[in-house]
Amino acid sequence: MLSDPVPYNNMNGLYLYNGHFQGVFSRLGPHPTISKTNEGMTAATIWVDCDNPDGLGL
Repeated sequence: MLSDPVPYNNMNGLYLYNGHFQGVFSRLGPHPTISKTNEGMTAATIWVDCDNPDGLGL
């Protein structure tokens, strides 16, 4: 059974290690405050670096 789309707020954060970018952290939620207690969730985020021969942003 499909339901109607619901707008979600998105908050992104960047992971740094030793001063170098290592990845992206994304959280989503249907309310202005994004937290687990407000029905928030984490989402998988894939970073692709086209300038890196293996395609990863590592």
